[in-house]
Amino acid sequence: MIITILIILGIIIFFFLKDRDKSLENQVDTKGGIRNKYKLLVEFLSNHPNANITKITRDYIKIDCIMQTTSATYEILQNFNQVEVFWYSNLGLMGQHKLKWSFNSNTSQEQMIEKIHKDLNDYEERLF
Repeated sequence: MIITILIILGIIIFFFLKDRDKSLENQVDTKGGIRNKYKLLVEFLSNHPNANITKITRDYIKIDCIMQTTSATYEILQNFNQVEVFWYSNLGLMGQHKLKWSFNSNTSQEQMIEKIHKDLNDYEERLF
């Protein structure tokens, strides 16, 4: 009984990973990779002089911006039919903060940037 469950679970995981691989191939690889697919978004998020891309994988980009007393991290993650953007910030005495955005993969980068920019400005206004 346990062996049957493990075999079924293994088959499910195999097909999930196979579908994910095919999805990444269609949505990311054919566009020249995640950095190229989301070029405008990456440029927007890494616009600060202290910002650096610190990790890139097939489906993920991490951008860190570290200053003397504060830091911010952006993460872009490509999922099946959506892209998620995460913002984590350590504002020193003002504490740790985070926001998350989920967009359909077909959403224009300009719309993503507009939404992220507006939400960050609104968050900053509430914070101060």
